Amino acid sequence: MESLFNILVIAFIGLIAYWWANQGLFGSILHFLCVLCAGVLAFATWEPITRLGILAPLPGLAPYGWGIGLLLPFSLYLFLLRLLADKLAPDNVNFPHLANLVGGGLFGVGSGILTVGIALIGIGHIHSTARLMEFGGVVRTQGAGAANGQPSAEGNLWVPAHRIAAASFGILSTGAMSPTLSKPTLAAYYPRLADDSLGLFRDGFSRNGRLAKVAALPGSVTLEDFAFINDPSFQIGMLRGPAYVAEMKLTRGASTEGQMIVVSAAQVKLVGTNATASSGVSYPLIWGQRGPNGGRIICEFADKTAYAASATGEEELIVSFAFPAAAITAVGEPSFVEVMGQRLDVSRFAQQPAVTAAAGKALVFAGTGSGKSDLKIDASAPKLKPSDLTQNSTVDPASVDLNNLNGMEPDPDGERYLASGRADFSRGGYRGNRSLTIKGISFPVGSTVLRLDISRGRSSVDVWGSKRTAAGEDAPLQLMDEQGQVYTAIGFIHVQETGEKMVTIDLRPEQGMQRIDMYPQLSQTSGDKLYAIYRLPSGKRIVAVMLGKETVATGDFVVPAQLR
Repeated sequence: MESLFNILVIAFIGLIAYWWANQGLFGSILHFLCVLCAGVLAFATWEPITRLGILAPLPGLAPYGWGIGLLLPFSLYLFLLRLLADKLAPDNVNFPHLANLVGGGLFGVGSGILTVGIALIGIGHIHSTARLMEFGGVVRTQGAGAANGQPSAEGNLWVPAHRIAAASFGILSTGAMSPTLSKPTLAAYYPRLADDSLGLFRDGFSRNGRLAKVAALPGSVTLEDFAFINDPSFQIGMLRGPAYVAEMKLTRGASTEGQMIVVSAAQVKLVGTNATASSGVSYPLIWGQRGPNGGRIICEFADKTAYAASATGEEELIVSFAFPAAAITAVGEPSFVEVMGQRLDVSRFAQQPAVTAAAGKALVFAGTGSGKSDLKIDASAPKLKPSDLTQNSTVDPASVDLNNLNGMEPDPDGERYLASGRADFSRGGYRGNRSLTIKGISFPVGSTVLRLDISRGRSSVDVWGSKRTAAGEDAPLQLMDEQGQVYTAIGFIHVQETGEKMVTIDLRPEQGMQRIDMYPQLSQTSGDKLYAIYRLPSGKRIVAVMLGKETVATGDFVVPAQLR
């Protein structure tokens, strides 16, 4: 398969070269210039189109956004430039046949390499396995001469079109096609674009054929602290000598289907630059993260199976990554940390003086915060009734089967559980083949689905009165555990008691119900039932329901284990 992949790459380049060799030298030169300009425009608008035009309004396209944001604009620019070139130069220029054949073929080869190279870069930024048709490129391997679990070259294309394209447009970004209104360049922001494309960008977690998210949503990753440990005595595991430590928080938008946040060593990198735009890249060797019962656990990226990961059902991951400093200090100063496609500027921390080895270890072993919220519980708030917060993963009283999902997405594992989407369903029990009946709402092993009753006038959890006015319509409705961590609902079930008496199920596991006004409005007389749906790790003790900073209810509810 790897040989077939190489043959396909060469074949596409050859077809383009053959076509333009037959079109003549002048037409081939024009097309080459169009490809060159289209590529420059595509890379120049890659990030704005992806971040603002795809990820922000269409978060569901996050796994494919970075690839689409490059390939579609490149195709459009090339199409428009070709139209313009044909209008401006409708006639060919006569050259000797040999010049047309040889010269046209050479420029055709150039066009083919750049076109196929951009295509490979775009495909390489689309959610898939790290290896394409068994070709690995640069991935986390355990080969000789490479640290286990660290990125290293596994193979090379016979014609490395992606490397040629990345290098060519990187050089242009610092030269003839350098930006005039801003300083960042493709070479500075993507110093290893070819490595990312095949295939570090996609080298993430996989379980039973299911791939974890490779691209986080904007705003889902924040940099909490950053420090330079310029001390040769600094040592944690296989990390020795001067290092940089970055503590960051990844939230629900970096999770896979709202279930877990998982990050590999290939998906985190520290990039440093200098005044001449030379860049250095460092990948983490060590990470420290909050343990399942508080405190910190320290691990090494010493194996392909090593991942920084949140506990099942938790919606954030606070983690400190430690990077060897040599690759950064060799070129200049650290510029940014990139995590799952999100770039975090370190300039506000980079000017701080270097810290001691002891302070660096403290940042890894303890961090700057425990992940606790700053919310204060009002002990005078009403107590939760047993019926207000219950373990319930069913979709009752809705009648749902695989034939009437109405656009909702089932669990990819095929276990007949709902994963995401919104739809209206009729009430009732069994209406057909029981093997098609939806069992309930999807939850990973180690977590539990909870229902919080927020029905107006019938629950002690009152989100309709003065508490709502004080908190505001943009306040989230959250459960707080005894460690101070908060959990946002993944959706709701609205049971209508008037009209057609439909049941609305709305599940948004990756985005979550971030505002109280995302829930349906209930009148005082309708009698409708409304349940906020949560997915929490088993064993957590819930002590409060918070609406923004307002305590809606207090309680003592231990999240039970749940079996499918």
